[in-house]
Amino acid sequence: DLYTKDRPFDTGLEPNPDTGPMWISEDIWVRQSLDGGTSHENPEFKLFEPNGVYVKVRNRGNTTSDCAVLKVYFSKASTGLQWPTHFNNLYQNVGTNSLLHGDIIGTAVIPSLAPGADTTIEIPWYPPNPADYANQIHHFCLVSRILSDNDPMFNEVAGGVGFNVRQNNNIAWKNVNVYNVDPNDLPPPAFVYIRGIHESTRYVNVRFLDRGFDEHIPVPFFERGQVIITLERELFERMKDNGSFDVDGVDIIDENVVMISRREGFFNKVPLEYGETFYMGLQFRIGEPIGKDPMYIDVVQEDSDTETFEGGERYQLLDKKKRDLAETSNERNVAFQLVPNPTDGALSIHLEDQSSGFYEIMDIHGVTVASGTIENAKIVTVDLKGTRQGIYFVKIITAKGQAAKILVRK
Repeated sequence: DLYTKDRPFDTGLEPNPDTGPMWISEDIWVRQSLDGGTSHENPEFKLFEPNGVYVKVRNRGNTTSDCAVLKVYFSKASTGLQWPTHFNNLYQNVGTNSLLHGDIIGTAVIPSLAPGADTTIEIPWYPPNPADYANQIHHFCLVSRILSDNDPMFNEVAGGVGFNVRQNNNIAWKNVNVYNVDPNDLPPPAFVYIRGIHESTRYVNVRFLDRGFDEHIPVPFFERGQVIITLERELFERMKDNGSFDVDGVDIIDENVVMISRREGFFNKVPLEYGETFYMGLQFRIGEPIGKDPMYIDVVQEDSDTETFEGGERYQLLDKKKRDLAETSNERNVAFQLVPNPTDGALSIHLEDQSSGFYEIMDIHGVTVASGTIENAKIVTVDLKGTRQGIYFVKIITAKGQAAKILVRK
């Protein structure tokens, strides 16, 4: 009886009695090189060196297992995924190009395992180039399947991945994105798909959960931060017309952009037809260092009628690397105001102290739309009249450090 754990306390029972998320298996992880490390990293696009996908396989039976086969698959991350549709030679259009969105990563032989023994399988992987996907920083979901004539899967069906994982201990699922948070900056959005995966269900809820599932979470995210979400225009308009944003803790802050500021905030009754796919771009804003313990956000898609999980993605939020406490402390001392904010294009940056340095203004995709030097000044004038309406990020760097603010272009 071979199996891979869905969660740390999974004992391999079928079906898994755990009612929590099935997409956070610690028995599947990625390394950016074949180094045998055991902490999960985001896959990295490289031409000449593979990433490593690692899967731990365990024998919970009372006899030594025969040799078996392990297959590992990827799909562009989504809160709703179907097997085998989204993992088998799946191509979807991005602009005018048809690009691979899901397929098998590799196959490996599982050696014989004594009762109670386990082994870790390493599979090389060259992930697709994110630049091919309109520069959407898009995470990958992984599914592993153990194939054995003496340990068959009787309950695997074509349909939702979550059902198959819960019913079969031969199948495990990893959908965890490691996200570095900078208290003074917002990186480009991390994209995730939202999909209609059930023919009988037209509405789904999307929840943003920060307390984990029977896990010790020292500081829940919404005690300090907010999530800024960019939606495809068609989906945004549908949700707006349907009242999906009419929930406490949800605010529309720009065209196609909303902010979740409390754990009670969620997207209510999102209208999705079967087979439809839309993207969401997520940015996590927190105004102070996270500290040594990571924060977590689970973005969960659930059936609107039954409130049962259909799928989700976990974001593990860490302090931005290469930034020490002294530097962070200095950055807090840089104070400035944006006048006016919102602006119709005419903008002044008002510094608390006369300073020298430079400024940079970026759109929500991380593209610089304006930049310049600050030469021993307290007020800097910027012309943004050629930019479109939306959310922008203004970053100031002086001798004291750096800081950033959100600007609304109306």
